[in-house]
Amino acid sequence: AHPAIDKVAMADVIPLGAGIQSRSYILPGVPSELPEGEHEIDNAKVAPGYFDAMDISILRGRPFERSDVEGEAVVVVNEAFLNRYYPGEDLVGRTIETPGGTPYRIVGIAETVKIRTLGEAPRPAVYELYGANLFGAQVVARGGGTSAEILTATRQVLKEVDPNMVVMDSRTMNEHLALMLFPPRMAALLLSIFGGLALTLSAIGIYGVVSYAVSRRTRELGVRMALGASATDVVRMAVGGGMRLVVIGGLVGMLLAVAVTWSISRFLYGIGSADLATFAVIPLILACVALVAAFIPARRASSVDPVQALRTD
Repeated sequence: AHPAIDKVAMADVIPLGAGIQSRSYILPGVPSELPEGEHEIDNAKVAPGYFDAMDISILRGRPFERSDVEGEAVVVVNEAFLNRYYPGEDLVGRTIETPGGTPYRIVGIAETVKIRTLGEAPRPAVYELYGANLFGAQVVARGGGTSAEILTATRQVLKEVDPNMVVMDSRTMNEHLALMLFPPRMAALLLSIFGGLALTLSAIGIYGVVSYAVSRRTRELGVRMALGASATDVVRMAVGGGMRLVVIGGLVGMLLAVAVTWSISRFLYGIGSADLATFAVIPLILACVALVAAFIPARRASSVDPVQALRTD
């Protein structure tokens, strides 16, 4: 009822956290590699409203309802569960069991979300209904205000519900994901640093090669100017010759890069292995470096007296 909070739910664990739990289930008609016929599947116990609060879509059937608390034991499974154990079948209404013989009726199929790591393949998961006899809970709150307002409102309401309640920790979802995101963020930072160093070394190398190649043509440029070529024509010819080599090398390099990027495509998120911006910006930077490298010595050579240029070794 707090104006800062739109949706709220409880769970014993939430995805991509430090706590990971699983439970054994017996799936009728599905053989198991374990001698007891069980399947060890990721498990979470959630309260009604959890899927709405976490923005997890229900693809078939329905989510948990408050009436389920006093009714028969029901579960919601994710789409990865359906695809692995019962592909192409309609699971809503079917029953799975725990090793103790407790039946659970499947009432819904939820979309698959990341559970343990960001890079994981789709993992089957079973969501059970959160009971009042569990010790400890994680409260998930969503609202239209700032993160600080939502955290303050949540702590305030919990204090009103029970002044003796102990709140062990409170954090935003970004803060919750910080530990899980630390390794990929560090890897991305290191790769960015190494990529920047590689780009810098490439630029230095291209500048040196192109500048040296154009400087070697000083005598030729002097001959052409002695025969009547203008400084503009000489600079254009020298720059064009230097850039021709750069364009050929750039095309070959991009073709090779496109050919090998498939090997890193599974490590990328939010960007394709053949990202157009990357393949456009990097060659453009190197082309600008090469242009400057060709223009400076060509311009210098065009300003030299033809007689002195002819004497250049």
